[in-house]
Amino acid sequence: MKTQNKTKIIQMTPFFYPVKGGMEDHVFDTSLMLKSLGYDVQIFTSNKLRKGKIKKKTDTFKKIKVRRFNSLFHVTRLAPIWPGVLFRITFEKYDILHMHSYRHQHNLCGIIAKLRRKKVILTPHWPEYPMNLRNRIIQKIIPIFDKTIGKIIFMFTDLIFADTEPEKQWLNKKFNIKLEKIKIITPGISKKAFIKHNPKHFLKKYNLITNNKKNHKIIVSMGRIHKSKGFDQLIKISNKFPKTKFIFIGPDGGDKQRLINLASKLKVQDKIIFTGFLSETERSQTLASADIFCLPTQYEAFGIALAQAMAQSKPIVASNVGGVPWVIKECGYTFENQNLKDLEKKLKLILNNTKLKKQFSNNALKRAKLFTFDNIKKELQKAYEELLTK
Repeated sequence: MKTQNKTKIIQMTPFFYPVKGGMEDHVFDTSLMLKSLGYDVQIFTSNKLRKGKIKKKTDTFKKIKVRRFNSLFHVTRLAPIWPGVLFRITFEKYDILHMHSYRHQHNLCGIIAKLRRKKVILTPHWPEYPMNLRNRIIQKIIPIFDKTIGKIIFMFTDLIFADTEPEKQWLNKKFNIKLEKIKIITPGISKKAFIKHNPKHFLKKYNLITNNKKNHKIIVSMGRIHKSKGFDQLIKISNKFPKTKFIFIGPDGGDKQRLINLASKLKVQDKIIFTGFLSETERSQTLASADIFCLPTQYEAFGIALAQAMAQSKPIVASNVGGVPWVIKECGYTFENQNLKDLEKKLKLILNNTKLKKQFSNNALKRAKLFTFDNIKKELQKAYEELLTK
């Protein structure tokens, strides 16, 4: 059911398309859902790419307007400084400001919006990364920020969207935010993610089929090829798995050459395949070929790749970090992050037990259905309508 009024929403995010990533997809998906509900949606973002800048100040994606603000510099690679948005949000006409990411300059826009008596939503995306993924100086600044500016940011927020239940509890305990102020709105997947694809195209492309039968066991992982994804853990144990290929789906995020060198050093390069970026159909074909989907990430607020693999009925093995255990629940195993023996053990438990593998596969498909856009849209609409009536 569409809303009758034209409530204007600004979705604010440090990066947006053509930058690809889980948060960028989430912002776009949320914007499309809000638009389908009758809201007038516009995206405010920086003009930063992973490398370089976008020249166009305005753009349109599926009829959603995008306004880009110049990034003067960046504190970290993922934290651009784009002060022009502070001026714009002071005078722009809108009803709700929905900010994505916490501990970013654009969070100050929430304070400005509240002073203008606008409604403010924040989706923090649980930024509690391990120390080895952060600059030491930034790691020291964060506790000070959280106790000072962070508390003010949350004070000037009407509603907070958590990706998972563990993040909701983290927000409650760390910032003393009332639970009723926090709603769980997960990232979502489309109905297309559940379409069963024939894996033969993928298998033939990489010579993984003989006499119409798969000739290797296949473990698939997916995400930007970045150090934070922990893909090196799979390469380090790959020699423990005979007649097995390890497939990595995703664009290079700066770590691909290191992983190639590692595989060469360990003499397991023949067991490793990097597919690069794949279309939705190609991705599903590749997932369809998998015996197990493994996400050895060092940190993940949610992990949309998990939901996509679960929609293809794949048993999961993933590191026990962030929101990952809550996402997969009874769909597989978690392993202790950076514990290679535990990772090897959990993979072999599934590979060597057909009954267990089938059980996890059935559970995965059932749980994935909770994360469809249709279900999330209902929760999103309810949260927005309740906020507008306050």
